[in-house]
Amino acid sequence: MLNTRRLRARLMTGAVLLTLAGGPSATAWADTRPDYGRPAAPAKRRALEATINRLSGQLGVSKATLYAIAAIVSTQPKSLSFEQIVGLVEEKAREAAALKTRVSALEVRLASSTDFVMRDRGRALLEDAGRAIDEGRLLDADRALAALVDLRWPSTDNARDAWAEAVNQRVALARVRLDEEAAATLALNAFAAEKRFDEVDRQKSRERQWRFTLDAARAYAEKGVRLVDVASLRRAIEIYRDDALPLTPRSERPADWAKTQSDLAYALASLGAFEDRVEVLELAVEAFHAALAERTYERDPAGWTETQGRLASALSMLGGRQAGVERLQESYGIYKEVLAVRPQSGSALDQATMKHNLGVLLIQLGQRTGRDAMLREAVDTFRDVLVIYARENKPLMWAETQNNLGFALRNLGWRDSGTARLLESEAAFRAALEVQTREDPSARWAGTRTSLGITLTELGRREKSPARLKEAVALLREALDGASRDPSRVRWAENQRSLGNALWALGDLEPGTATLLDGRTAYLAALGELTLKQNPASWADTQLYLSFLLEKLFDRTGERQWLESAVTAARQAGLGFKAAANADRSALARDRLASLESRRRSLR
Repeated sequence: MLNTRRLRARLMTGAVLLTLAGGPSATAWADTRPDYGRPAAPAKRRALEATINRLSGQLGVSKATLYAIAAIVSTQPKSLSFEQIVGLVEEKAREAAALKTRVSALEVRLASSTDFVMRDRGRALLEDAGRAIDEGRLLDADRALAALVDLRWPSTDNARDAWAEAVNQRVALARVRLDEEAAATLALNAFAAEKRFDEVDRQKSRERQWRFTLDAARAYAEKGVRLVDVASLRRAIEIYRDDALPLTPRSERPADWAKTQSDLAYALASLGAFEDRVEVLELAVEAFHAALAERTYERDPAGWTETQGRLASALSMLGGRQAGVERLQESYGIYKEVLAVRPQSGSALDQATMKHNLGVLLIQLGQRTGRDAMLREAVDTFRDVLVIYARENKPLMWAETQNNLGFALRNLGWRDSGTARLLESEAAFRAALEVQTREDPSARWAGTRTSLGITLTELGRREKSPARLKEAVALLREALDGASRDPSRVRWAENQRSLGNALWALGDLEPGTATLLDGRTAYLAALGELTLKQNPASWADTQLYLSFLLEKLFDRTGERQWLESAVTAARQAGLGFKAAANADRSALARDRLASLESRRRSLR
């Protein structure tokens, strides 16, 4: 399922793209870009070249610029797949196209200046910057823009606006180069310089100051999300709250105030996701609602849609961390409203992303409420998304959707007596694995193999099929070996429990105790990471399953120690479910304990 680590995986992987046929030579712009990374595989090299050719024609950005961007993107810390790197190249290419337009517009503006320094020297520097961008010399472009900013500008209001635009262009170029720290520093320095003009023309100066603070905060927020850097996110939040908002009172500039609130809320939601802090997510939801008080659909359709989508995502994350379904239902209502009001708005991919997130939310609601209708709607939603996320164009998005479709189908299958839904779930997981690879730095491959193993475990149990169960065991073991990059020990422990379940089911069909003992080892490994205090529900589930396996060992061997251990495990499960405030599972654990104690008494 999609979760906060996807939010967090919205960013960087390592140097795998470059040394591309058709790109600029290493000597052509070696002074302005990082060295190339290791050669990409031929298929990936061709895919990136095709993207660069498409973007160049579509956006009017030179191939040299795009290769320079790819060079920078490919040298970032590892955490993204190849497809996500290509997506980041495309994002920065669009920013470069917008920057080119702004450079040209400022050239035209300076051409009408009565100050000859601005008219002649300023335009020459802008021409240098534009040419350097076109030739992929991004640092040279920055030097030209820096020289422009440092000229002796007249003190008129128009000149101050032009100066501010020059600064903003330099900030934008730093963001294109993925140097958000430099972008933020430039914007904050300009903010400090502009404060001197506050008394000359308070309104205009404060508008410029606000834009500088917004640029600085946005740069820190982008760095925070891209690199999972909570210090940068905290700095962004501080600037939004302490600098940007006071400069744009709601009573004077409601639209700018609402934009600042929305951007602040997004930074808060990102921080809350990374740190798993409910109170920060609550603040994000509060800020999104504040923004929507001004960002109505009638006043700002695009801003309303963006803010509503982000609010729905924040509510979904918050609801996943709280008991009950109130927040999840609120998120569901927002997604449905946006999709109904603007079914044709934005790109098809934007619509698909929102529908995909709705599908994930529906799975959560289906699990919490026990309503099959929610799970069936999730299945239909993911199938709609697959029509847009074509495998050939968006393979990882397509695979992720197949994975979530498999998860929804499995949840339905667990509630059915037959195997039809489980077989559909198996097919969806296998489809995802046709795309995902062990080398994917996001650990999706291991997660999907685990999901397939869980589905095969249930199919093997129902069909009494040792072959299915043996495949499940092999998949789960392979996934555990391949998930060493996943920092979540809780997830590792839950995967060990899934392996224990598969071994228990297989051991039930095989003679002897060897497989059952392997299952016991897997359960104990899980319990070595889980604790009653930190993970009560997961810890209790593992204890409960362990009690069944231990009873089976007693049945096979007649050794009373296994029955005594089963009683202890069932009692521990009851404690865990009580701590997790799960009444249904607590009742199940009580019944389980009563059954085992009855067997024990019968032996006396």
